[in-house]
Amino acid sequence: MQTTEFKHYRVNAINTHGTGRSLADGHDLRHVVAQAIAYVEAGLEAGRFLSIGEGPGPL
Repeated sequence: MQTTEFKHYRVNAINTHGTGRSLADGHDLRHVVAQAIAYVEAGLEAGRFLSIGEGPGPL
Protein backbone atom coordinates (compact mmCIF):
# COMPACT_ATOMS: atom_id res chain seq x y z
CA MET A 1 0.00 0.00 0.00
CA GLN A 2 1.34 3.43 -0.97
CA THR A 3 0.68 6.52 1.11
CA THR A 4 1.31 10.16 0.39
CA GLU A 5 1.50 12.90 2.98
CA PHE A 6 0.45 16.44 2.05
CA LYS A 7 1.54 19.18 4.43
CA HIS A 8 0.49 22.80 4.52
CA TYR A 9 0.72 25.59 7.06
CA ARG A 10 -2.33 26.44 9.14
CA VAL A 11 -4.22 29.59 8.14
CA ASN A 12 -5.36 31.26 11.36
CA ALA A 13 -8.95 32.06 10.40
CA ILE A 14 -12.39 31.51 11.91
CA ASN A 15 -14.31 31.48 8.61
CA THR A 16 -13.84 27.81 7.73
CA HIS A 17 -17.34 26.58 6.90
CA GLY A 18 -17.23 24.65 3.61
CA THR A 19 -13.48 23.93 3.54
CA GLY A 20 -14.00 20.21 2.98
CA ARG A 21 -16.08 20.46 -0.20
CA SER A 22 -13.49 20.77 -2.99
CA LEU A 23 -14.02 18.09 -5.67
CA ALA A 24 -11.89 16.56 -8.44
CA ASP A 25 -12.85 16.06 -12.06
CA GLY A 26 -10.75 13.22 -13.52
CA HIS A 27 -7.37 14.57 -12.36
CA ASP A 28 -4.65 12.61 -10.56
CA LEU A 29 -4.45 12.80 -6.76
CA ARG A 30 -1.45 15.12 -6.55
CA HIS A 31 -3.06 17.64 -8.91
CA VAL A 32 -6.38 17.51 -7.08
CA VAL A 33 -4.78 17.99 -3.66
CA ALA A 34 -2.63 20.89 -4.90
CA GLN A 35 -5.69 22.58 -6.42
CA ALA A 36 -7.79 21.98 -3.30
CA ILE A 37 -5.08 23.40 -1.04
CA ALA A 38 -4.71 26.51 -3.20
CA TYR A 39 -8.48 27.03 -3.35
CA VAL A 40 -9.07 26.60 0.37
CA GLU A 41 -6.01 28.67 1.30
CA ALA A 42 -7.14 31.57 -0.93
CA GLY A 43 -10.64 31.46 0.56
CA LEU A 44 -9.36 31.39 4.13
CA GLU A 45 -6.89 34.21 3.52
CA ALA A 46 -9.49 36.37 1.75
CA GLY A 47 -12.09 36.00 4.49
CA ARG A 48 -9.98 35.76 7.60
CA PHE A 49 -11.03 39.18 8.93
CA LEU A 50 -14.70 39.09 7.89
CA SER A 51 -17.47 38.73 10.44
CA ILE A 52 -20.44 36.98 8.83
CA GLY A 53 -23.31 35.65 10.94
CA GLU A 54 -22.63 33.51 13.99
CA GLY A 55 -20.01 30.77 14.33
CA PRO A 56 -17.54 29.94 11.59
CA GLY A 57 -18.34 32.01 8.52
CA PRO A 58 -18.25 30.64 4.97
CA LEU A 59 -15.07 30.04 3.05
